[in-house]
Amino acid sequence: MTIPPGSDPPARLCCALPYRLRSDHVEILLITDRAGRWILPKGHMRPSEAPFQAAEREAWEEAGVRGSIDVLPIGGFDHAGEGGTEHVLVYPLGVAEEAAAWPESDRRRRRWARAEEVSRLVSRDLAPLVEEFAADTDAMLGDGADKGFDRN
Repeated sequence: MTIPPGSDPPARLCCALPYRLRSDHVEILLITDRAGRWILPKGHMRPSEAPFQAAEREAWEEAGVRGSIDVLPIGGFDHAGEGGTEHVLVYPLGVAEEAAAWPESDRRRRRWARAEEVSRLVSRDLAPLVEEFAADTDAMLGDGADKGFDRN
């Protein structure tokens, strides 16, 4: 794709899926947006960043967490924002550190939740990625119990 002179390149959004492992399930960290809705940390890539680096930065700025991020996305979804619809890449981040204060701590709340709850709270386009990630992770933990997801 050629970008006409004077035009901005297409924006790229990246999303972190911050998680922690429990003995038999995975929990995902949610944050609030400006309207108080529960979401995952996401934002635009900077010109010098790889997509996974942008997701990692957003996890720190918006949720105050650091950890090990996957360099490959688990998938993507379309997000309708102020500037139109953009494709968002989703990167799991295994949380190792949760700060008491972080760059946006005065504007956001955060909470840990099981995947079933997260999939009900996030956008319909993101929910299947959350469900699949949790099902795969729970299976690795040895939890073969049905979580109420349609895994076909």
